[in-house]
Amino acid sequence: MDSIVLIEMPLAVYHGFMGRCLLASREYAILKNSVINHVPEYLRDGNVVECLCTVEDAELLLRHAKLFYPLASSHVEESIRLAHQPTVLAAPIEYRQPADGETWHHCSNCSQWPTENFRSSNDPPDSAQLCNECVVKSQHG
Repeated sequence: MDSIVLIEMPLAVYHGFMGRCLLASREYAILKNSVINHVPEYLRDGNVVECLCTVEDAELLLRHAKLFYPLASSHVEESIRLAHQPTVLAAPIEYRQPADGETWHHCSNCSQWPTENFRSSNDPPDSAQLCNECVVKSQHG
């Protein structure tokens, strides 16, 4: 299973980085699927763009940033570093999938966490079947 990376960067850095990507490039395709997190200013310094991608895609973005937009490099590097940190688990993770769905959840505080009529497993599913909300929540504790 490929590791998932959550890259966060200030909105201004994101726009500058996007401007250094060819419209038909893989880098642009990865970045255009990002979302803007409108966090209150007292919690963060302005809006933050969040990009959820594989480690492979993050490394591609890092190479591109180093060549064409160094301001974005530190944000991508930090996200890759966090993705490579070993995770210490106190208990096995329970994965749940609604009986009538295809998406697997692993965070009990997910808004879509199945509580009735679901399948359960301790084996991780294919990363393409993981709930994005659960992935983000697990990366942020």
